[in-house]
Amino acid sequence: MMNMDLIADAVLLTGALVAMVAMLRWDAGCLQQNGFSARRYFQWLRHSDEYVTIKRLVAWVVLFGACSRLAASWMVVAILAMVALALGIVMTARKSPDTLPLQPRALRVWGITMVVGVLLAAVAWWLTGGTTSPAAALRGAALVLLCCVSFSFVLTLAVSVLVRSDENTENT
Repeated sequence: MMNMDLIADAVLLTGALVAMVAMLRWDAGCLQQNGFSARRYFQWLRHSDEYVTIKRLVAWVVLFGACSRLAASWMVVAILAMVALALGIVMTARKSPDTLPLQPRALRVWGITMVVGVLLAAVAWWLTGGTTSPAAALRGAALVLLCCVSFSFVLTLAVSVLVRSDENTENT
């Protein structure tokens, strides 16, 4: 029989991954709507309520819950995993009327931010035991992905600046 901790942590990781993909796509679309200007995007973010939204707060609750002593019980982790999975599904299903298809540059930003998030999760997997402690490794990777969800706008801005500087060197 499989360990319930392992199943709960695997679902938590899955939910965090789905939420990260949806949140990073949303941030790439918002960056595109602000003309790929990091300064305009950050100003819009500060003046709107988008850097402290329900979806980011839910990600923080799951993150802090998974880090707390309560998470020693697989049942608590399973509840947090279901919340993370629901967050990802709701964010993926959410379509606003002003959502535009992503342009190639926004797709590059989105893709690179996802790769960075997955690489950070892989490092967390490796640092937390990987094969020797699979449940701890799954939880560590999920916590990193939840941090990427919570701070997706920072990750998107950083990648956007790098992509922009790369495009500027290609155009010269």
